[in-house]
Amino acid sequence: MTVPKAVLLDVGNVLVTFDREMACKKLALLSAAAPEEIMQATFSDSSLDRRERGEVSAKEFFEEFRNRFSLNKKISFAAFRRLWGDIFRENHGIANTLEIIHEMDISMFLLSNIDEIQWEYVQRLPVIQKYFSNPERRILSFEVGARKPEEKIFLTAIARSGAHPSNILYIDDVRPYLDAFAAQGGKTCWYDCTQTGIEKCEDAIERF
Repeated sequence: MTVPKAVLLDVGNVLVTFDREMACKKLALLSAAAPEEIMQATFSDSSLDRRERGEVSAKEFFEEFRNRFSLNKKISFAAFRRLWGDIFRENHGIANTLEIIHEMDISMFLLSNIDEIQWEYVQRLPVIQKYFSNPERRILSFEVGARKPEEKIFLTAIARSGAHPSNILYIDDVRPYLDAFAAQGGKTCWYDCTQTGIEKCEDAIERF
């Protein structure tokens, strides 16, 4: 059976689930804005883009948020980080699949559009600690300075893997990102843990 030499895995809706609305609702209780206003402003294309490229530091984002939404002045930077970042939960359904990939001696890499604060919390999850503790196995947009589906972040991932794109399987829940990687010659698998079973990923490895 032919197997990939490397597997790239997205974070959100692949390795973990997340709840942006929870963060917005909690912060709304401590500010002068409604949850919907916070959601629209902080996850708009321009705001999200700057954070996930690492163009805005965690402290700068905190100051911007506090000024824009009149955040309670008693809320510390540490408290804000927790409210903003602690929105991720492990996708336990993928644990067995990751172990199978590991036992097959296939290299695994994490590839994510993510900001500094949220990565602080994602990296604490057991699945990340177990399989992606090596910084070289993590391709993070805020560190690379590029976001999916841009060529730069995919080329960084390919270089880190040491494999030809045709020998790499990329798993993500966003189809345009998969299309961009396929354009580099890679193989892909669409998987969203909130919509489909993990068998989809296992089948993709078996049919590689």
